[in-house]
Amino acid sequence: MDANKKTLLQLMDISQLCITSNSDNDNTHQVLDSLQNVIPYSSAMLSLDHREAFSLTSSTQVLRKNTPLSWVEAYQHLEYWRVDPVLKRIQHVNHAVSWRDCEPLSQCDNFSNGYKKHLGRDGLSIQVAGDCGLTIISLALDAEKQSTHFTPHLEYLAPHIHEMFNRLGNFNRQTASAPKLTKREKEVLAWAKEGKSNWEIAAILTLSERTVKFHFSHVFRKLNVVNRPQAVAKAISLGIIKL
Repeated sequence: MDANKKTLLQLMDISQLCITSNSDNDNTHQVLDSLQNVIPYSSAMLSLDHREAFSLTSSTQVLRKNTPLSWVEAYQHLEYWRVDPVLKRIQHVNHAVSWRDCEPLSQCDNFSNGYKKHLGRDGLSIQVAGDCGLTIISLALDAEKQSTHFTPHLEYLAPHIHEMFNRLGNFNRQTASAPKLTKREKEVLAWAKEGKSNWEIAAILTLSERTVKFHFSHVFRKLNVVNRPQAVAKAISLGIIKL
């Protein structure tokens, strides 16, 4: 089987696992194990914060794999989130960020040394915002791995992981009700799920590309998302469209 096709099938399997997972840590760890097959990370950490601005405090949930507890505790108690350039960067973009692109890591030597000691020099981080809060996914990669090669994989899966991780939340949040989407908005979402571009969707539905973009802008607003992958993940999670 072609390597790209195999990877695509693995990504689809993981997204399906995210959608069907129950709200328990075992399912989340299963997703992290599967994720390691497509993004060979050395350690991973998921952080969920119910506020608009992230800070690793007692009101933040953390799920880790191979990330030393001592580093998580130091990050929290020494408030390293205040000086973490990766965290600052992902809060202003809608895509995954390579740690190498954020060097020098920090003006704080203790933070930089601890980061390199416990996590390494390279990795990927991404932030996904939603109704229930922020999810930050950070994956440390070995030095010989090219983080940019795995960026599309993480960007595809991050919205699905966010929706799943939010179901684990214990912030007494109410389950979000599905917003009302028009028939056409559901159609463009369904074709986006199939990987079709705006131009392709326009041709299929006999619309102008501008009209397709118009429908997506309404979808983003109604679902409170910022991009197509997140819109698709949330729509599937809410039962608006089927996987």
